[in-house]
Amino acid sequence: MWGRDGAITLIASLPLADPDIRDCQRATLRTLLSHVSPHGQIPANVNIDTAVPDFSGIGGICSIDSGLWTIIAAYEYLRVTRETALIREFLPVLQRAMDWLTAHDSNYDALLEIPEAGDWTDLFGRSYNVLVDQVIWYRANIAFGRILETFGQGRKAGEYLRWSQSIKSAILHRFWPTTASTTTMRTFADMQYSVGDASYLLAQVTPFDFNWRCDVYGNILAFLFNVLDISRARTAFRFMWGVGVNEPFPVANLYPIVMPGDPDWKPYYAVNLLNLPHHYHNGGIWP
Repeated sequence: MWGRDGAITLIASLPLADPDIRDCQRATLRTLLSHVSPHGQIPANVNIDTAVPDFSGIGGICSIDSGLWTIIAAYEYLRVTRETALIREFLPVLQRAMDWLTAHDSNYDALLEIPEAGDWTDLFGRSYNVLVDQVIWYRANIAFGRILETFGQGRKAGEYLRWSQSIKSAILHRFWPTTASTTTMRTFADMQYSVGDASYLLAQVTPFDFNWRCDVYGNILAFLFNVLDISRARTAFRFMWGVGVNEPFPVANLYPIVMPGDPDWKPYYAVNLLNLPHHYHNGGIWP
């Protein structure tokens, strides 16, 4: 069972008040949270037959977002079902997972530093401050804060909820460049401002460069998770629909695609022909 897939499916299935589905949701959380590493890493997947956790997946690639999505799933399960026993049982484990994730903010700027191909795009060359992971990180902080509130830990909950707003501000500052005047001091690392006024959140930012492509999935999540306000969301959606990301239906996950010979192209995109143009992470209809 894959961590991120199980957590996302759990969230999507919560409106279905079916006893068998509820059992599957509990089993998903229990399986993932029972196999967390001593340091707090939620596994990329757990073998259902052997109950052996795998913390990297195929090729030894990191899996940051398994933990992010599992924390959100735990909160959504608690919010919808009002069943506290399971979450109370694993609250120390969830705290350990949050501590592990927090350690990936290595320069204390509210954003996580992500290893290359370290999330659901596990054969795609994004790294450092990757948009989609920051958006999910923002939501995970809110989710964990709400969990702590439920169990009477108001002061600690407030710390996570306030920090979530720092994450949101950092996302908008870093990933939505603008030519408007700002009181924030810019440095040599803010190269993304060379694009002028953005029409969407950029896919990736590092201290030395940025990826100007539109991560469709990341921008949609940013709206759903309330990172983008209505004005910015309207601008982003007009851009995405204008360039035809919804053709074919439902949406391609990246615009524009990365072609061989492009500076962003990497040789491993051709592994098993997975990330050829319009395939998989490279503009495919996924997820």
